[in-house]
Amino acid sequence: LHGHVTGEPKPNEQKRTGMVELVKRADGKILARNGGPKLGGNLFIGGGLEYGEDPLLCAMREIEEETEYTKVELVDTSEHVHHHYFAASKNVARDITATGLHFKLLGDDRVETHLEENEKGKFTVEWLTPTEAEQRVTDPLHLYIFQQLTRNETFAGAGLLPHSRPYTAP
Repeated sequence: LHGHVTGEPKPNEQKRTGMVELVKRADGKILARNGGPKLGGNLFIGGGLEYGEDPLLCAMREIEEETEYTKVELVDTSEHVHHHYFAASKNVARDITATGLHFKLLGDDRVETHLEENEKGKFTVEWLTPTEAEQRVTDPLHLYIFQQLTRNETFAGAGLLPHSRPYTAP
Protein backbone atom coordinates (compact mmCIF):
# COMPACT_ATOMS: atom_id res chain seq x y z
CA LEU A 1 0.00 0.00 0.00
CA HIS A 2 1.67 3.20 -1.14
CA GLY A 3 1.20 6.18 -3.38
CA HIS A 4 -1.56 8.66 -3.88
CA VAL A 5 -4.72 8.79 -1.74
CA THR A 6 -8.07 9.83 -3.30
CA GLY A 7 -11.54 10.30 -1.83
CA GLU A 8 -12.60 10.87 1.75
CA PRO A 9 -12.94 8.10 4.38
CA LYS A 10 -16.53 6.97 4.96
CA PRO A 11 -18.16 5.15 7.89
CA ASN A 12 -18.20 1.34 7.76
CA GLU A 13 -15.93 1.01 4.70
CA GLN A 14 -15.23 -2.44 3.31
CA LYS A 15 -11.56 -2.99 2.51
CA ARG A 16 -10.88 -4.30 -0.98
CA THR A 17 -8.25 -4.57 -3.70
CA GLY A 18 -9.34 -3.17 -7.04
CA MET A 19 -8.30 -2.55 -10.61
CA VAL A 20 -9.00 0.22 -13.11
CA GLU A 21 -8.51 -0.82 -16.73
CA LEU A 22 -7.72 1.74 -19.39
CA VAL A 23 -8.35 0.14 -22.82
CA LYS A 24 -7.12 2.08 -25.85
CA ARG A 25 -7.90 1.46 -29.53
CA ALA A 26 -5.46 2.01 -32.39
CA ASP A 27 -7.19 5.35 -33.16
CA GLY A 28 -6.35 6.56 -29.62
CA LYS A 29 -9.90 6.39 -28.25
CA ILE A 30 -10.38 5.01 -24.76
CA LEU A 31 -13.07 2.61 -23.61
CA ALA A 32 -15.40 3.94 -20.90
CA ARG A 33 -18.69 3.00 -19.34
CA ASN A 34 -21.39 5.54 -18.67
CA GLY A 35 -23.69 4.83 -15.74
CA GLY A 36 -25.36 8.22 -15.75
CA PRO A 37 -25.38 10.61 -12.80
CA LYS A 38 -26.64 8.05 -10.26
CA LEU A 39 -23.80 5.60 -10.95
CA GLY A 40 -20.84 7.95 -11.27
CA GLY A 41 -21.18 9.06 -14.90
CA ASN A 42 -18.26 8.08 -17.12
CA LEU A 43 -15.77 5.65 -15.60
CA PHE A 44 -13.15 3.40 -17.07
CA ILE A 45 -13.55 -0.36 -16.70
CA GLY A 46 -12.91 -1.59 -13.20
CA GLY A 47 -13.65 -4.07 -10.51
CA GLY A 48 -12.52 -5.88 -7.43
CA LEU A 49 -9.89 -8.52 -7.15
CA GLU A 50 -11.33 -11.73 -5.72
CA TYR A 51 -9.31 -13.56 -3.07
CA GLY A 52 -6.37 -15.34 -4.68
CA GLU A 53 -7.18 -14.06 -8.17
CA ASP A 54 -4.33 -13.08 -10.50
CA PRO A 55 -4.49 -9.28 -11.10
CA LEU A 56 -3.96 -9.56 -14.86
CA LEU A 57 -6.63 -12.25 -15.24
CA CYS A 58 -8.98 -10.19 -13.04
CA ALA A 59 -8.50 -7.14 -15.28
CA MET A 60 -9.10 -9.15 -18.45
CA ARG A 61 -12.21 -10.75 -16.89
CA GLU A 62 -13.59 -7.32 -15.96
CA ILE A 63 -12.98 -5.99 -19.49
CA GLU A 64 -14.78 -8.97 -21.00
CA GLU A 65 -17.69 -8.87 -18.52
CA GLU A 66 -18.31 -5.13 -18.81
CA THR A 67 -17.57 -4.55 -22.51
CA GLU A 68 -17.57 -7.98 -24.19
CA TYR A 69 -14.14 -7.26 -25.74
CA THR A 70 -11.77 -10.19 -25.45
CA LYS A 71 -8.57 -9.32 -27.34
CA VAL A 72 -6.40 -7.00 -25.26
CA GLU A 73 -2.71 -6.77 -24.46
CA LEU A 74 -1.20 -5.24 -21.31
CA VAL A 75 0.94 -2.17 -22.04
CA ASP A 76 1.67 -0.64 -18.63
CA THR A 77 0.59 -0.47 -14.99
CA SER A 78 0.24 2.43 -12.56
CA GLU A 79 1.34 2.77 -8.98
CA HIS A 80 -1.07 1.63 -6.27
CA VAL A 81 -3.68 4.23 -5.34
CA HIS A 82 -5.49 4.20 -1.98
CA HIS A 83 -9.11 5.24 -2.61
CA HIS A 84 -12.21 5.89 -0.47
CA TYR A 85 -15.58 5.91 -2.24
CA PHE A 86 -19.22 4.85 -2.16
CA ALA A 87 -20.05 2.06 -4.62
CA ALA A 88 -23.57 3.13 -5.64
CA SER A 89 -24.23 -0.03 -7.69
CA LYS A 90 -23.52 -2.19 -4.63
CA ASN A 91 -24.76 0.32 -1.99
CA VAL A 92 -21.58 0.06 0.10
CA ALA A 93 -18.70 2.32 1.20
CA ARG A 94 -15.29 1.02 0.17
CA ASP A 95 -11.65 1.59 1.08
CA ILE A 96 -9.64 0.08 -1.76
CA THR A 97 -6.09 -0.23 -2.91
CA ALA A 98 -6.32 0.05 -6.69
CA THR A 99 -3.90 -0.42 -9.54
CA GLY A 100 -4.37 0.92 -13.04
CA LEU A 101 -3.68 -1.32 -16.01
CA HIS A 102 -3.29 0.11 -19.51
CA PHE A 103 -4.34 -2.25 -22.31
CA LYS A 104 -4.17 -2.05 -26.09
CA LEU A 105 -7.23 -3.39 -27.92
CA LEU A 106 -6.04 -6.01 -30.44
CA GLY A 107 -9.30 -6.59 -32.27
CA ASP A 108 -13.00 -5.90 -32.28
CA ASP A 109 -13.92 -9.48 -31.35
CA ARG A 110 -16.67 -9.54 -28.75
CA VAL A 111 -18.52 -12.27 -26.90
CA GLU A 112 -21.83 -12.22 -25.08
CA THR A 113 -21.21 -12.07 -21.35
CA HIS A 114 -23.39 -12.08 -18.29
CA LEU A 115 -23.12 -9.15 -15.91
CA GLU A 116 -23.97 -9.33 -12.24
CA GLU A 117 -27.68 -8.63 -11.65
CA ASN A 118 -26.94 -5.28 -9.99
CA GLU A 119 -25.10 -4.06 -13.14
CA LYS A 120 -27.40 -5.28 -15.95
CA GLY A 121 -28.77 -2.42 -18.05
CA LYS A 122 -27.29 0.25 -15.79
CA PHE A 123 -24.52 1.52 -18.06
CA THR A 124 -23.53 1.86 -21.70
CA VAL A 125 -20.09 1.32 -23.19
CA GLU A 126 -18.57 4.08 -25.32
CA TRP A 127 -15.28 5.14 -26.89
CA LEU A 128 -13.93 8.55 -25.84
CA THR A 129 -11.07 10.64 -27.16
CA PRO A 130 -8.43 11.37 -24.49
CA THR A 131 -9.76 14.94 -24.25
CA GLU A 132 -13.35 13.70 -23.79
CA ALA A 133 -12.17 11.19 -21.19
CA GLU A 134 -10.36 13.85 -19.17
CA GLN A 135 -13.41 16.13 -19.31
CA ARG A 136 -16.09 13.51 -18.58
CA VAL A 137 -14.43 11.21 -16.05
CA THR A 138 -14.67 13.02 -12.73
CA ASP A 139 -14.13 10.14 -10.28
CA PRO A 140 -10.81 11.00 -8.56
CA LEU A 141 -9.40 7.44 -8.72
CA HIS A 142 -10.23 6.89 -12.39
CA LEU A 143 -9.04 10.36 -13.39
CA TYR A 144 -5.77 9.97 -11.46
CA ILE A 145 -5.05 6.58 -13.03
CA PHE A 146 -5.92 7.96 -16.49
CA GLN A 147 -3.39 10.76 -15.97
CA GLN A 148 -0.75 8.33 -14.65
CA LEU A 149 -1.10 5.95 -17.59
CA THR A 150 -1.41 8.55 -20.37
CA ARG A 151 1.16 11.10 -19.18
CA ASN A 152 3.73 8.80 -17.57
CA GLU A 153 3.72 11.01 -14.47
CA THR A 154 5.14 9.77 -11.17
CA PHE A 155 3.41 10.69 -7.92
CA ALA A 156 5.67 12.80 -5.69
CA GLY A 157 3.27 14.15 -3.06
CA ALA A 158 2.05 13.15 0.37
CA GLY A 159 0.78 9.59 0.55
CA LEU A 160 1.31 6.18 2.12
CA LEU A 161 4.70 4.45 2.07
CA PRO A 162 4.74 1.42 4.41
CA HIS A 163 7.25 -1.42 4.12
CA SER A 164 9.68 0.81 2.26
CA ARG A 165 13.02 0.54 4.03
CA PRO A 166 14.81 2.67 5.06
CA TYR A 167 11.74 4.88 5.44
CA THR A 168 9.57 2.50 7.48
CA ALA A 169 10.15 2.58 11.24
CA PRO A 170 10.90 -0.82 12.85
